[in-house]
Amino acid sequence: MSPSQQHNILFDPLVRWCTLGLKTCAADDTAMAVAQQMEAQGVSSLIVEKAGKAVGIVTDRDLRNKVVARGLAPESVTAESIMGAPLVSLPRHAPLHAALLEMARRGIHRLVVCDEADNPIGILSQSDVLKTQRHSPHLMALEIEKATALETLKELQQTLQELVAILVRTHTPIQETVALIAYLSGPGRLH
Repeated sequence: MSPSQQHNILFDPLVRWCTLGLKTCAADDTAMAVAQQMEAQGVSSLIVEKAGKAVGIVTDRDLRNKVVARGLAPESVTAESIMGAPLVSLPRHAPLHAALLEMARRGIHRLVVCDEADNPIGILSQSDVLKTQRHSPHLMALEIEKATALETLKELQQTLQELVAILVRTHTPIQETVALIAYLSGPGRLH
């Protein structure tokens, strides 16, 4: 995918990419019930609700790392005790590149997309988005980290320069552009 094609994706509003309609569980649901609900609904995460408010998220990774790997009984652990909180969210009109950068900064794979009243309306999964774009900032960072040849780094440096040119042409705020460059050239990358 060329950088000009990438522009069409990276600057799309999140609402075009997120999965609308939240799948939820109660804060006091057991890990067993959460896992069964994820299986039945074919999802890898559930928003945790308490007193009618979204308070966190439980992912399949939480079930694996916080319940199974620790040898805990899934029928005695609650969603609230293993959820990721607080929720990381962005407004529906935020650009996709901002979401990818936020997920990379926080080391998360999903974030909540909110409407104008800050109510959760959907989930954006990093893995879903990364499947559609070969040179996302996050994937580019991984390619830089895995590069073993100087020629590969030179190609990635050129791609980064083209991405920065797109950001400048589309009037991306300088803080976001600098943050992206810093992230991509951070420790162990492009050095």
